[in-house]
Amino acid sequence: MHLDWTALGQVFLVSFALGAGTVALFSAGLAATSRGNRVVPAACFLVCAAVAGYGIYLVAVH
Repeated sequence: MHLDWTALGQVFLVSFALGAGTVALFSAGLAATSRGNRVVPAACFLVCAAVAGYGIYLVAVH
């Protein structure tokens, strides 16, 4: 049995970066809501929803 460690490492790094990035972006959106601005939180939440939707698409279609 052969494991492609490079591919496994790439999958881990991308998954970790997107997971942590999405959480950080959502947190930034929550923090921006207390400042009274509506555009920045809406953009943050929209990007988070797009990432989640793309993940669901990948699981459902592929």
